[in-house]
Amino acid sequence: MSRILSNYYFKNNQKTTSFKKFIKRYENRLIHGVFLINTDKEEMSVLLKNYSKCIKFFLAAELIRWRANYPLSLHYYEKSLKISIKFGFSTYVMLASQELMQLYSAFKNELKNYNRVQRLYSKYFILNNQENKIKTYHYQARIHWVIEKDLNKTRKFTSSIRNEITEYIKTSSTYFIQLQGNLLLIFDSFVHDRYQEAIDRSNKIIKILTDKFKTKNALKYFYRSKGQCYLAMRDFKNAEENFLLALDQFNKEESTYSYILNDLFNIHSYAKNYTKLYELTYEAFSLKALKKSPQFEQEWKIKEAYVQFLNELGLVDAKKNKKIEKSNFKLNKFLNEVPIYNSDKAGINVSILIIQLLWLLKNNDHNAVIDRLETMRQYTYRYLKNDETFRYNCFVKMLLQIPRANFHPFLTSKYTENLLKKLKSKQTKLYEHTIEVEIIPFEDLWEITLDMLEKNLNKTKT
Repeated sequence: MSRILSNYYFKNNQKTTSFKKFIKRYENRLIHGVFLINTDKEEMSVLLKNYSKCIKFFLAAELIRWRANYPLSLHYYEKSLKISIKFGFSTYVMLASQELMQLYSAFKNELKNYNRVQRLYSKYFILNNQENKIKTYHYQARIHWVIEKDLNKTRKFTSSIRNEITEYIKTSSTYFIQLQGNLLLIFDSFVHDRYQEAIDRSNKIIKILTDKFKTKNALKYFYRSKGQCYLAMRDFKNAEENFLLALDQFNKEESTYSYILNDLFNIHSYAKNYTKLYELTYEAFSLKALKKSPQFEQEWKIKEAYVQFLNELGLVDAKKNKKIEKSNFKLNKFLNEVPIYNSDKAGINVSILIIQLLWLLKNNDHNAVIDRLETMRQYTYRYLKNDETFRYNCFVKMLLQIPRANFHPFLTSKYTENLLKKLKSKQTKLYEHTIEVEIIPFEDLWEITLDMLEKNLNKTKT
């Protein structure tokens, strides 16, 4: 923010005295303004509104206490404490009761109230530690799953914490533990392919959050979890139904909104509904949240390259959507727009290599195709050697047969019969990071490739 304001008002000079004074005044006004926000008028769940009140009462108590107004600060600590207990905000139960212990012992000299808040502090100190553990477990699971993309390590980790999390959920009734603890257990079931178990737990916690905590704000996470399970089970109808329920509860400004568009993209990719892929892609690009995350924006740029390729081949039905335009895709421009994944040697870069080749093939640039295939062959040998890349390796071997068949569709099909059987025998698991590689399922992409070769052949004949 300092850089933006500096550029606009002070010609990029952040060291001037006037600029520093301006920033200080601006920040002070911002902080004062935050305290004036009336969350009662906001479109929030009851839980979020009370969480906001809880924080405000606690901070008000802190500020008033520093002015030595102990009776009033005690009053607001108690208000914060009451809300925190009712809604299970363990951090603020612990913080408020800790301050009240001092006020009841040193200012009010009330033993009964001191013992009351001391018991609360001891109880919620333990609960808060449990919540912090769960937070740490979430971070660690994400590292293994999203960043390292290591299924075995993820499974080993979630198995190691399963019993501990289960015990926390049984013995602790706080909102956070019920929410985040159950999300961890659902994730454990998911990565171990126990999809129905994950769906059943999701349904159970949806009822608990609705009936006990009177909130629907977090239901979206469990609808999405159910959708991912149904997707993995290839029950696309139920998957879409749950993703749409989740999407309806997310604000478009939230980054997760684009994640669910991605989930829906995956469903329609397997359903060969390429017109819907086009619509979802450009809905994603309309989101402000996407522009704030270069990584996710580039993931959608890769999807766009596939969607525009399908559009160029006439596989996107413009009659269904008047906004669909003729492709103006530029391959070199696209490669410059995805620098993060161009260097991702064993991940999403695979999908970039494939679409790059397909565009060259579509343009009938045989020499460039041969050069690119040689690069892909070396890339596969160097970086992709484990079982998880079997389908990609198989698909590349099929593509390598195209020059051997002199770009003839019939010969290419004949030379790749056994490879196609191998590809179909190893059905991909629809995990998030495997779908990132297969933007379009390889079986379908191969069918499209053969059709394209046929069209190219017909063009040369005419």
